[in-house]
Amino acid sequence: MKTQIVIGLGFGDEGKGLTTAYLSQQATHPIIIRFNGGHQAGHTVVLPNGKRHVFSSLGSGTLHNVPTYWSRYCTFYPPGFLNEYRTLLKAGVQPRFYLDALSPVTTFYDVIYNRALESSRDRHGSCGLGFGATIERHEAFPKLFAQDLWFPEILKMKLNAIALYYDQKIKLTNSAQLATAFYDYDFAKATEHYLQDVKKCVSVISLVQEQTFFDSLKEQQTTFILEGAQGILLDMDHGFFPHVTRSHTGSKNAMEMI
Repeated sequence: MKTQIVIGLGFGDEGKGLTTAYLSQQATHPIIIRFNGGHQAGHTVVLPNGKRHVFSSLGSGTLHNVPTYWSRYCTFYPPGFLNEYRTLLKAGVQPRFYLDALSPVTTFYDVIYNRALESSRDRHGSCGLGFGATIERHEAFPKLFAQDLWFPEILKMKLNAIALYYDQKIKLTNSAQLATAFYDYDFAKATEHYLQDVKKCVSVISLVQEQTFFDSLKEQQTTFILEGAQGILLDMDHGFFPHVTRSHTGSKNAMEMI
């Protein structure tokens, strides 16, 4: 068993994707492990033959047919994953994706709130994909885990709870501008599309429990390539506040997994 950790030493854009792709080519039985951040990442990989992809919801070794393990430290956004999965299929790549059962899941409510918040105040620099909103919601209530996606009735119940959570959150801010930006959406239509995307996602994803999954790989001489997201200077504990992300961008999560 061999373990490699890829970490960016700046604010991002350090070449983590290319480095991960390179290491996956050199490795024996590699698997890419995403250990921080989530679907808001953007890791560009260009192959010698010109094939190019920006990875967000899959590991950067996917163009080399290397599987991805999406850990519980990463947010998972079903529509984003599905779009990327379909793009790779069209490029002739068949992604293999293992999703940790306890990964926090981003909903359209988180994305809409994130964008409404950015439009109603001075921009904080968010990419508007609901990553920070998802982490903040999971620190409070209600939580939505990857394993819930396999149970439609539980998913619907939790979506209703998340809707109430944001409704109350917006009322407490007493911001008419935020309320206008947030409620300017067709939530019924958004719910329908989200449920459809989830149904398609669960048909192509392998849901796993962390310990069981790693135990199954112990005897296979697997090379674990842990791919970081965002740079270490954005670390939630050690970065330059307020210009930080809600994630441990250093080796903390990776070392805990190891």
